[in-house]
Amino acid sequence: MPTYLLLALAPLLWAGNWIVGRGMHETLPPIGLNFWRWVVALAVLAALTAPRLRAAWPAVRKDWHRIAVLAALSSALFHCLVYAGLRFTTAINAVLINSVTPVLVLCLSWLVLRETATPRQLVGVVISFAGVLTIVSRADLSTFLELRFNQGDLLILLAMPLWALYTVLLRRWRIGLGQLELLTAISAFAVLLLAPAYLIESAIGRTMPFDLPTAAAVLYVGAFASAAGYLCWNKGLSGVGPNRAGLFLHLLPAYGTLLAIIFLGEVLHLFQVIGIGLILAGIYLSASAKVRTTLGRRAGGA
Repeated sequence: MPTYLLLALAPLLWAGNWIVGRGMHETLPPIGLNFWRWVVALAVLAALTAPRLRAAWPAVRKDWHRIAVLAALSSALFHCLVYAGLRFTTAINAVLINSVTPVLVLCLSWLVLRETATPRQLVGVVISFAGVLTIVSRADLSTFLELRFNQGDLLILLAMPLWALYTVLLRRWRIGLGQLELLTAISAFAVLLLAPAYLIESAIGRTMPFDLPTAAAVLYVGAFASAAGYLCWNKGLSGVGPNRAGLFLHLLPAYGTLLAIIFLGEVLHLFQVIGIGLILAGIYLSASAKVRTTLGRRAGGA
């Protein structure tokens, strides 16, 4: 499959995850969906990496605490917050708010990697944040004045720094595993971390139904949105490099919006168009500026 097609396919698979989360929010509890998602992903990835898992074990044992942190930030906390937020807000709002992640990565890179932001990047941060506020407030000034924000939007917004921190730490920590082996290890830790919360959620009455729609949803988010999406992205990234590959992440809000309109019957509003326009403008300003770093070659890990 052509490299650019793989890079275009990965955000499409990831966008489908947001649609499933919103479309099944009334029947699937957020922790339960997330737990079984990573059980399925782990099964798929372990089957692919089985011949290399024994050789990878020393690296896992050495950096297990870092892998656990990465799993907690991304697979566990991030996705639980996203699924919880999708109970209260639209999929369109969610994927548009998700578009601010590159700007948050820039901010955390300054804090963690000592990358100095340029004035152009700072302007980009402000513009992108204005776009998020436009979406969260529905471009309604009274929402700011009366602090009447949708709780789903706030949960989605709260999840974004977790993914940004995961991205920055993944760059800083040099873990001696191949990308597939690392994702398998992260999936395993995610299952372990989510299991107690899943049992508590089930004990208080929010149980996962065992039916065909649930099985289809879990299979999709586990095998396709998680394992296959990552495989497509990994293969495409190795073919064209991170700079070109990163541009394809901007397809996620476009895919997500289109899928939400087609499958969920959601409507695209003017405030969302304005908001995503501001976010993308801010990302463009930030991405097109040169980055100054005090870590030099050590910026990729300690």
